[in-house]
Amino acid sequence: MAVFFLLLGLFGIIQSLTFRYWESMVLPLAVSSLIFILAAVELGKELRHQDNKKTATEKKTGKESKDSFEIRRLGLVFGWAAGFSLAVYLVGFYIAIAVFSFTYLKWRGRSWLTATIFAIALLAFIYGVFDVGLKAPIYEGLIFGAQ
Repeated sequence: MAVFFLLLGLFGIIQSLTFRYWESMVLPLAVSSLIFILAAVELGKELRHQDNKKTATEKKTGKESKDSFEIRRLGLVFGWAAGFSLAVYLVGFYIAIAVFSFTYLKWRGRSWLTATIFAIALLAFIYGVFDVGLKAPIYEGLIFGAQ
């Protein structure tokens, strides 16, 4: 899976460098670079700890439970990504980013205050970078008038 995301990030980087205007290049380049870096780190961790993890997991549980856990984990990753993409399409980046960062932090057991502060801070950061700093408004969503 890490190799897939590594190639996806590399493809995004190459494609975004072909855009004519830097305003249209910044967001895809930043996201693709982040995907590439995170996938490279994950691939490095997987390759380094593959033997240790394999023997430890097989001792603690059976191979079937490991496969079931991996399928569940993969389903969660794709579920979060699909949900975020749908939210961006419907309500735009600002609301989707705030809601999903808040939801993820609550799901991971953070307090209401921490999740709320982080979601608001992330929303302010994204707004400051794109609308104020770059003067490049981002997608507002289908519900709020984007076309």
